[in-house]
Amino acid sequence: MTRRGSGQRGGEPGPVVSYVDHALLLARSAGQDAVLQALWIYDGPVDVSAVEAVRCALADEQISRLIARSPVPFGRPRWVRAPAPSDDLEVAGRPRPIEELFAWADEQVDGPLDPVHGPPWRMSLLPLTDGRAVVSLVVSHCVADAIGAFESVSRAAAAVVDGAGDRDRRVATTSIPVRRSAMVRADLHHLVADLPAVARGLVRALRMLMADRPWCGGVARSPVDHGTGLVTMPTVAAFVDLAVWNESAESLGGTSSSLLTGVTVRLAERLERVRDGRVLLLVPLQNAGDERGRVGGAESAANSVTLARIAIDPSDVVDHNRLRAVVRAGIAAARDRPDPTRALLPLVPFVPRRLVGALAETAFGFAADRPVNLSGLGDLPAGVLRIGGTPADRLCFRGVDRKVVEADLARRGGVLTVAAGAIGGSFVVNVTAADPTRPATREELRHVVAEVLGDFGVTAEIV
Repeated sequence: MTRRGSGQRGGEPGPVVSYVDHALLLARSAGQDAVLQALWIYDGPVDVSAVEAVRCALADEQISRLIARSPVPFGRPRWVRAPAPSDDLEVAGRPRPIEELFAWADEQVDGPLDPVHGPPWRMSLLPLTDGRAVVSLVVSHCVADAIGAFESVSRAAAAVVDGAGDRDRRVATTSIPVRRSAMVRADLHHLVADLPAVARGLVRALRMLMADRPWCGGVARSPVDHGTGLVTMPTVAAFVDLAVWNESAESLGGTSSSLLTGVTVRLAERLERVRDGRVLLLVPLQNAGDERGRVGGAESAANSVTLARIAIDPSDVVDHNRLRAVVRAGIAAARDRPDPTRALLPLVPFVPRRLVGALAETAFGFAADRPVNLSGLGDLPAGVLRIGGTPADRLCFRGVDRKVVEADLARRGGVLTVAAGAIGGSFVVNVTAADPTRPATREELRHVVAEVLGDFGVTAEIV
C-alpha cells in the first residue's frame, strides 16, 4: 500500500516534488529559508515522556520526508522518507521566564534543519521559571505548510494517546531501495512529459521580457548598503477569548475573518506598509481538489496554495460590508484568473541560481511593494493541542525566514506577517514584523498590536 509522502513505493521512485515546492527549495539555496514554528504553552509541567512519544510518532507523518535531487540533469526532485530521529528530545539546560519565550524560540528556529539532508523538522522543550513549560516544533516550509504540519501533529498525538491514526495518510514504515536505472528512466519520462509546459513557460517569459515587465523581480532596492548582519524579526502572539473575538466581529457587522482582515490592515497602516493609499494583502488559498501528499499520485505538493493579492484602502476597515466585498472580489479574481506568472513555474528546474530568488519572489507574489502576508487558518483541530499527550493551554505559530541578513530584508522592503486561527477556546493572532528603515523591538511591536486590537474593541493576553 502506498503511504503518504513515501519516497519509495514497491521499489519504484516516489512522487516528484511540485514546482512550487521545488521553487521553495531553490529559494532556500539562494538564502531565503522559510520555516514554520509552533509553540505549545502548558500552564504546568508537561509529561516529557509523552512529548517524546509524539515526537517518535511524527517520524511516520508527512513532515518526516526529504527532497532527493534527481540524477538526471534538470530532472525534478522526488520525495523520500526521512530517517527517524536518532537523538533524544532536546530540553533546555535552564528554565527561562516567559519574557524570554521568543528569544528561545528564535534559537530553535536557527537550529539544524535541512529538507534535503535532514532533519526536516526538530522538536524541543523549555521549562519556564514559573513552573510552566513550552514545546517548540520547527518544520522546513519545503516539506509542509501550516495545515500539513498541524495535520501531522494531530495524527501523531492520536496515535500515541488513542492508539489511533490513519495509516494511509502516513509515510512508509519501511524503506525499499530504488535502482538507479529505474530512477533515471522515471525522471527522463517526467522531463519529456514536462517539455510542453516548459515551452509554454518560455513563451510567457519572452512575452513578459518584450513587454519590458519586471518578471524577475521588481522589488524596490535600497540605494544604501544595509550590510550582512543577521536580522532578528520580532514576534508577538495575542490570545483573545474566542467568544469575545466573535462578539466583537458581530458588533462591527462582520465575521471573524473580516475582523482579522481589519486588524491586519490597521497593523500595516501603523507600521507604514501602505502603498499608493492601499495595503496589499497576500492571502494563501487552498487549491481546489488539494493534492497535498496524495496517496499514489505522480506528484505530491507540500504547499498546495494560490496567493490572492488583495489591495485594501485602510478606510474600508470601518465598514465591514465594504471590507468583505473587497476581500470576496480579490479571492474570486485569484480563483477565476490565476496569476499569469505561475506559468513560469515549469522553468524552475532550469533557472540559474542567481535568478532563483527573483523567480521565487515573482511566483509567490513577493515582488509587490511592501506586501503583508495574512494566513487565516480558521478552526484548528483540537487534537493539535495534544503535543504533550494532554491538551496544551495555548498554541501560537508563525512562518519566518531563517538567518535573514540586513541586505535581504532591505531588498524585500521589510516583512509583516499575520497568522491566526481558533483553537482551545481562544483566537490567537501571531504577528511578525521587521523593517530596515525603522527597526523595532518586540516590546514596541507588542504595544502596537495591543493598541490596534483595542481600536476594534478587543482585549488580549499578549506574549
